[in-house]
Amino acid sequence: MQLELKFLGRGAAFNPAFGNTNAYLTIGDDLFFMDFGESAFDKAVKRLRLDSRSRIVVLLTHLHADHAGSLASLISYSHCVLKKQVLVVHPITTVVEMLRLQGIAPSFYDYSPTLPAGFPIEAEA
Repeated sequence: MQLELKFLGRGAAFNPAFGNTNAYLTIGDDLFFMDFGESAFDKAVKRLRLDSRSRIVVLLTHLHADHAGSLASLISYSHCVLKKQVLVVHPITTVVEMLRLQGIAPSFYDYSPTLPAGFPIEAEA
């Protein structure tokens, strides 16, 4: 199987012209994001047909705003509008507290410190 990694942004925290560094790949109907920075939500909703995805998974490298800044928007949109749970993967549970402080209840998403077995890709911390 050939996988194609695509980018929603290729800038950094202080280069808004290119968007925050954010990559994604699709495998079948599943959508995997590597990070989900401040500029990712708008682009993802406009370009990636989130409503047609079986699973949406976000693999976070760390919790700086340019890597996780619109994660709360994605989770809220997916839960309230699409009626889907996003799986958030990050090795440190601080992400759960960050989302709680942004008004996102744990019932709105699934959390795992590692990518669970059964996915067509592997990820290591």
